[in-house]
Amino acid sequence: MSRTIWKCQIPITNRSHTVTLPGVGILPVHVAMQGEIPTMWVEVDPDAKKTWDIDYQWFGTGQDIPGNAMYVGTVQDGALVFHLYGVAFSNGATR
Repeated sequence: MSRTIWKCQIPITNRSHTVTLPGVGILPVHVAMQGEIPTMWVEVDPDAKKTWDIDYQWFGTGQDIPGNAMYVGTVQDGALVFHLYGVAFSNGATR
């Protein structure tokens, strides 16, 4: 198994965004604004045979969060603060 860091840009909207990532031990390592773009860095196995489709969604402070959501990280965009959660996980394709 090899490991590398991938960068995923996830726009701040009121809906989820699907990201397809390779591997089984997908590990978000950091979330931050890169310039003006909300970005997540993830450790993956680029040689993995399987991929995962993961739906990520931003929530503002005080918004309801689904019970099954998994916290990933927080960014500040000016005076606003947003929290990124994984809200759905499914097997992707075999490569």
